[in-house]
Amino acid sequence: MTAINQDSLPGAIMRCLNTIMMLCLSANFLMPRSWAVEPQLSFAPSVVEINPTIDETSSVFTVRATNVTNRTIDIKEFKGGCGCISFECAVQSLEPGDSTDVLVVFDFKDFTGPQKRTLSVITQSPSDSEVTKNSFSMKGEIPTALKFSKKAAIWLYGESPAAKELTVSVKDELTISDLTIEDLNINHFITVVQSPSQDGRSLLIRVTPTTTNIEEVSPVEKSNLQVPYVVKYKTNTGKERYERFWVLLAKKPEIKAAPGKSTAMTPEAP
Repeated sequence: MTAINQDSLPGAIMRCLNTIMMLCLSANFLMPRSWAVEPQLSFAPSVVEINPTIDETSSVFTVRATNVTNRTIDIKEFKGGCGCISFECAVQSLEPGDSTDVLVVFDFKDFTGPQKRTLSVITQSPSDSEVTKNSFSMKGEIPTALKFSKKAAIWLYGESPAAKELTVSVKDELTISDLTIEDLNINHFITVVQSPSQDGRSLLIRVTPTTTNIEEVSPVEKSNLQVPYVVKYKTNTGKERYERFWVLLAKKPEIKAAPGKSTAMTPEAP
């Protein structure tokens, strides 16, 4: 790196600029090389597409991982982003050019809709102190059997704690059984009442908070003011599936608008 000519600028400015340039150069050396170096593994396929049916609650697939370096590498860790994804691999070390199968299980529980996730295998060469993240992708669509009139009932702090209703019904082309809310009493400051239809294909859900005053909510529940309620049902094959709606107690939004303009704001969740 060429230093800035001290004769071309006042001394104080020149020294400041040179200091900044040297700090930037030092940062490049100090930055962990583990995420910047070339991958140590290649994957086949590099993008996995999942297409589960309504009767499935998990997707299982295998990718082939190959050591593309000229060194032995060890598999140190797997990263899936959440506990819903698990990995199995019989091999812990790969010689140059060697391959192994990585089994991936995506237990999607109450996930529905489009999914796009990056999955990683963390590797390290015994002769190198740094680790490398090698990634492949999973994408697809998890089908849903239910239609919600809305996916959340929201009250602002201090709002009248009047009941709010939402409905959930089965899509016309599907047949399911045992449509119900899994746990009506997961939060003490919220009362949830469900009324199933006569044919069992829909629920009318009535939600009432006992208070919207945040000071009256217990310390434990105050940390969980976004409450997920789970609607469960069984498919024709007896598989139990889950889908969610939410109950939120939220802060009143701050509205900041330029003179003469209005700004629509959504409630701020705690």
